[in-house]
Amino acid sequence: YLDSVSELEFENRMTRSRRVRSMDRFGLMATAALSGATLLSCWTRPVSLPNHAGELRTASRQETRNASELVVVLTWDGVRWQEVMHGIDAQLEHQMSKTAHLDRSPESLLPNLHRLAVTDGVLLGDDTAPIAASSPSTVSLPGYSEIFSGRSPTCSNNDCPATEQPTLLDEWHSAHPATPMAIISSWSRIARAAARDLSPIAVSAGRTFVVRPDEFCDSSELCNQFNAGAQLSPWPGTEDYRPDRATASLALSYLRTHRPQFLYIGLGDTDEYAHRGDYDGYLGALQHADETLGALY
Repeated sequence: YLDSVSELEFENRMTRSRRVRSMDRFGLMATAALSGATLLSCWTRPVSLPNHAGELRTASRQETRNASELVVVLTWDGVRWQEVMHGIDAQLEHQMSKTAHLDRSPESLLPNLHRLAVTDGVLLGDDTAPIAASSPSTVSLPGYSEIFSGRSPTCSNNDCPATEQPTLLDEWHSAHPATPMAIISSWSRIARAAARDLSPIAVSAGRTFVVRPDEFCDSSELCNQFNAGAQLSPWPGTEDYRPDRATASLALSYLRTHRPQFLYIGLGDTDEYAHRGDYDGYLGALQHADETLGALY
């Protein structure tokens, strides 16, 4: 039930917006993928924001990045805007057990997300002001294709082949060929949509899909986490899925040890529990995703 709602309600979007505050040296875009709830938060060198979109685009192109800056893209799959904006759903609350003691408010459920939205970002996406996605499909892989490419996807299911169009990551590498990049995700198929050319990117997607494996074993801590994740049960997912706890741990360790200038982190336990109709598990996974955002920040 949850999954069908989360992936079919692209039309119900947006909420309060906050000013974007510029800070030095760090860039982050955190996105609740396929949910309609989106947090955009930018930390970069302070820039003067023009009033006109064309001027803003020109200013953005002209800004030169320095070696210490980072861009992180974080997605949470299968998350409903209802929990992000309004907290625990009263109609589904009867399914809760271990989370029944929680404050029902969205700020209590997702404290890091809401703190970040208030202080350094813009949170968009409930029924008061909808965000529309151009994709005709409402399943995961076409949605990721849209996120990474900025184009309406040509495939409508989760068996899409690897993208033949350049994506944000391809364009980043073209503009910054010497800077390290990484993709670390719980679901292996995300790699099909993330970049046309994965060869310059360190990739660990799911338990076993890997590109440039040596980069995940150049320290004992990182290598232990990488190998341990490959041995885990895929629960709450199936097949080659790697649970979020292992993905988040690996991604944070990789960030500390390698400082990639572009890092994509894809979490998906929320979607996996939603597929199972497990609202309790979904809320627990949502809290863990928020803790990962807090640790990343």
